[in-house]
Amino acid sequence: MDFDKIMEGLADAVGSRDSFSGSVPYWLPTSLPNVNMAISGDPNLGFPGGRIITIAGPESCGKTALMTELMTKAQRMGGFSALEDFEHAFAHVHAKRLGLACDDTDKNWYYRKPATAEEGFARVYKIMRYVRSVELGFTLPKDTDKKPRASAEALYDAMRGVDLSKLVPMVLGMDSIASMIPEAQDVDYTKQNMKTKNMEHAALLSIELKRLARDADVTGATMILLNQLRTNPGVMFGDNSTEPGGNAPKFYASVMLRLRRVDKWYRNYDDKTSEVIGDVVELYTRKNKVFRPFKKTKYVFRTVDPVGLDPIGTMILLGKEAGVLGPVGGVTVEFEGKKRWNVNDFDEACRKDPDLAKRLTDHVMSSINPVEDGPVQSDDESTPAPGGAGSVDLSNAFS
Repeated sequence: MDFDKIMEGLADAVGSRDSFSGSVPYWLPTSLPNVNMAISGDPNLGFPGGRIITIAGPESCGKTALMTELMTKAQRMGGFSALEDFEHAFAHVHAKRLGLACDDTDKNWYYRKPATAEEGFARVYKIMRYVRSVELGFTLPKDTDKKPRASAEALYDAMRGVDLSKLVPMVLGMDSIASMIPEAQDVDYTKQNMKTKNMEHAALLSIELKRLARDADVTGATMILLNQLRTNPGVMFGDNSTEPGGNAPKFYASVMLRLRRVDKWYRNYDDKTSEVIGDVVELYTRKNKVFRPFKKTKYVFRTVDPVGLDPIGTMILLGKEAGVLGPVGGVTVEFEGKKRWNVNDFDEACRKDPDLAKRLTDHVMSSINPVEDGPVQSDDESTPAPGGAGSVDLSNAFS
């Protein structure tokens, strides 16, 4: 069979085929190699660009902090971040302490508090299209009653053949799915029963997430959707928690994460005296289209300076639990067989000496994470290929 003739005929009849969209245009690494490993299979990659990512968990477990870390990383890579705050409670001062450029004068940041879900989704689509149109240097036509999709069609035509890996990262957050109010509920909320409210919420997301997944893929925008947890009274055994929004987020998200606090993180002065300086958070990948799902890992989130995800504390935590840095729960660290450190002194020494921090990270990661298959990649050499856990690039941890 002459396949060359078939492809030529198809190109004339229905147009040229699209390039494979399963590859990831760029990656957003966190400062935590083990979290990057759990999501992408490589300690230096992290979260996939151009995809929908959901982060769910109970209150005060670090959902917004993890989203802020990704928005900050996009800005530091020369990109753009935006947040649709459906909860109307974004902590601006705390986000600045985490490194996010979120002042009114910052040009790589956009923040709004939508009144309804439809308003928030409509604005997200416009942000995606406008940022890419400015970057590529063309003007989007205005949508009219006769041509309501004029801007979308113009963008899709302009994006054909564009190498998304050459564009700047774009992270758009929505906080949260549970707080979205459909317009139908906003008009006459009191006369509806709970079943009707939940159905309208789920139906809205079923419609909007289709468009969101398409536009995120076309523009290379990373969508971070936070969600709360609810109790399912019909479950008698096992996990009885459920996420609002129906089933649509489960199908359209490429990565679904579940967070929960499992312990406190202490500064130990001696065997009897300690101070709480943060939380230990467990991350679980419920779904993953770029690596193996059902991975678990832990990390430390500090609530005192330096505030944020703590790569040094995380390596100490994982090393102690794995038994490669001494006994669990002790106030000392055994490293490189030369010295028994006090945990606090060792933590401070790693922060002052990047080479010591790198040796610690390589030692712990090589001890607890075997080399596994990485995510699906394109054949383009510019896209980083997944590697092993033996050597970790710590430039993300201190940038």
